[in-house]
Amino acid sequence: MALEVRNRKPLPKAETQKFENYALNIDKMLRNKLEAVQRAQVVSFELSEGNIVFSTDAVLFELIDISRSQYFNKLSEPNCNVKVTDTFDNTGVNRTKRVYRVIKADGVRYTLNVYVTSLSRFLLNGKNCMDFWKTICQI
Repeated sequence: MALEVRNRKPLPKAETQKFENYALNIDKMLRNKLEAVQRAQVVSFELSEGNIVFSTDAVLFELIDISRSQYFNKLSEPNCNVKVTDTFDNTGVNRTKRVYRVIKADGVRYTLNVYVTSLSRFLLNGKNCMDFWKTICQI
């Protein structure tokens, strides 16, 4: 049975684009993705003050990617500002990172860095990163 995902709103587009001074090593990226596919743990966390790094297997990373885009679309309302920045290698073709900076009207702030080409890893940091974490855990 196939799962069909439909988005009611378009996915958030990057307001800003940055370009790194290197070409993406495609072979290394594919090795990293293969490692993520073979990972025994589906999710692992590293917690420190103001930061949460979580790594997932490749399948969960893609599912989170879909739900994360929908989540940030819902946040983009008058009481919340979401700024999306994409980073590309020097070819301008390969996206290496996507950053979501969130500032809510009540003062809550956090940043989610999504490392697209690495080992299926996310970095959540900021003054109120636990606010985002608690919201995600309820979903």
